[in-house]
Amino acid sequence: MKSFEERLNRLEELSEKLKTGNAPLAESVALFEEGITLARGLDKELAEIERKVEILVNTPDLEAEVPLKRGETRPEESDTTQADSSLKASDRERAADPGASDRTGPGPALELFPELDKDER
Repeated sequence: MKSFEERLNRLEELSEKLKTGNAPLAESVALFEEGITLARGLDKELAEIERKVEILVNTPDLEAEVPLKRGETRPEESDTTQADSSLKASDRERAADPGASDRTGPGPALELFPELDKDER
């Protein structure tokens, strides 16, 4: 399969050919069909990439799992109350996203890298 960029360039070529209006009707229809197929494939791939980026951005870092000593805060938490800083990272995540515990599925890592799932059927 061609790269995303190659397919995008081809879509731009098709668009330019159709804009000129010099192609016969049958050729224009064929170009349009190819363009629609390319556009749908590119859109699907872009949506998948955006989903992966969203998962990566929203995955908590490992530092959040390191327990703090009493009274100690992380720089990004300095404006929180003592009660908030004593919460476990999982409790903070659950508080931030109450529906998260209701979700089922492979989790962020397996959504991004399904080949890591050892239970594949």
